[in-house]
Amino acid sequence: MRLPALAQPAILLFAALAVVGCNRGGEFVPRTTAVQSGGLDQTSAPSSAVAERLRQLRRQGQFEAFVSEALLPHESSTSPELRLLELEALLASGRNAEAEGTALELAEMARAADDSSRLHEALKLWVLARFRQAKSLDDPRVRDFVARLPNEDGRADLLSYWLEAFRDRAPYRMEGPLELEPIGRASSEQDSVPAELCAIAARVNGVEMPTVFIDTGAQHTLLTAGAAREAGVRLGAVSTHLVGFAGLEARPGVIDSLQVGPLTLHDVPVLVGQSVPLVATGGQLTLGLDIMHQLRFTIDYPAGQAFVQPAQQPARTHSESWTVGVWTFPQACLCNVSVKTGSGRAIIDTGDRRGTFVSSRWARRHLTGYRVADAGLIFKFKSRDLVIEQLELGTRTLSNWPVVDTFPNSLERLDVADVLLGHDLLSSYVLTIDLLGRELQLRDSTAAPPDTAAISIEGRRQTGEVAE
Repeated sequence: MRLPALAQPAILLFAALAVVGCNRGGEFVPRTTAVQSGGLDQTSAPSSAVAERLRQLRRQGQFEAFVSEALLPHESSTSPELRLLELEALLASGRNAEAEGTALELAEMARAADDSSRLHEALKLWVLARFRQAKSLDDPRVRDFVARLPNEDGRADLLSYWLEAFRDRAPYRMEGPLELEPIGRASSEQDSVPAELCAIAARVNGVEMPTVFIDTGAQHTLLTAGAAREAGVRLGAVSTHLVGFAGLEARPGVIDSLQVGPLTLHDVPVLVGQSVPLVATGGQLTLGLDIMHQLRFTIDYPAGQAFVQPAQQPARTHSESWTVGVWTFPQACLCNVSVKTGSGRAIIDTGDRRGTFVSSRWARRHLTGYRVADAGLIFKFKSRDLVIEQLELGTRTLSNWPVVDTFPNSLERLDVADVLLGHDLLSSYVLTIDLLGRELQLRDSTAAPPDTAAISIEGRRQTGEVAE
């Protein structure tokens, strides 16, 4: 989560597992989709040139073109670099079952080439694909691959833990009603951080967790060390480093039962660590993107109420909704944004109370009047007076959109996203997080017609406006 008072966006948890998403309409992108104008002829181009082209599309936020081109047949099918990009594209288009097979093929190629780094990456993505399908990790080939990873660098430890924990059982086994049901609110004061972010209450192994955040900016579900002890969560001996606006060490564990509203998930993978921002806000648990592949959340921010139903159930559609297509890559749930001078990668973060942040790399190219801030040993938010003149996001355009600050160096180096939007965007909407449908729906809580809907963020928004 965040620094005290949640003055910053969410931790982006990039560590334990190492891609998912969609086109705007939510349909799978077929392998035979034609290359867009200006693309490379993949039947003749060298694999290095094709790979660089694909990486460039992904960096620019051109996710639909990235997926389409990565899944085209090409002669360099034995290139590990291209197979990894193909694997990411399969996950990015929701084709998790196919991703399983591709991950194992890539692992075999890496094993034959004695490439432990590529082998580790392939196995992480295999685990990710299995977890997203709520499947066990019982596969002797994978155990053999993990046994071949170097012991001295600890790469195999976390994978070995998950393989053992889910060898003979499937994660996220669910029981409860299929309909959309309300979730109990967090026990928090009005205008507090939990109330503002619409925190909920949940139960871990039958123990009440009074303050739980639904966080699209977090890759993994995170439980505080104190809450884990109280709930008797079984932990592994290994630890992993989580990187984001704040860093921490976390250990893997398994929650026997996680109750969210009327739904209960059994055998839930979790990371346990002492997140200072989460503890500072009185929170015990952050529900990350991994859970959102199993549960679909709807958050009514003006009413301060959240709802839940199984993600496999058909999502409700609203004609007045503002829809944003998302691509749930392993590092983050990303969407495409466009400005007058180009495009970029954005995160819509339900755990960000503070406002919009941008990458300094992206700001240099696209924000008028941007200047690099003075370097400091400690990341602090600064008043930068930055504004995005026009930001196309899904089916609408944000005009004169204020920017709080740029990313800290730790996130800048990861080069995963260019823009992060939070409570400043969401606070007047009813948000439905539909990762299986690969879209976010934002609906005006007053049910205003689309041509008159507008964002009202009160004092925090100041100059921000929305145009159709």
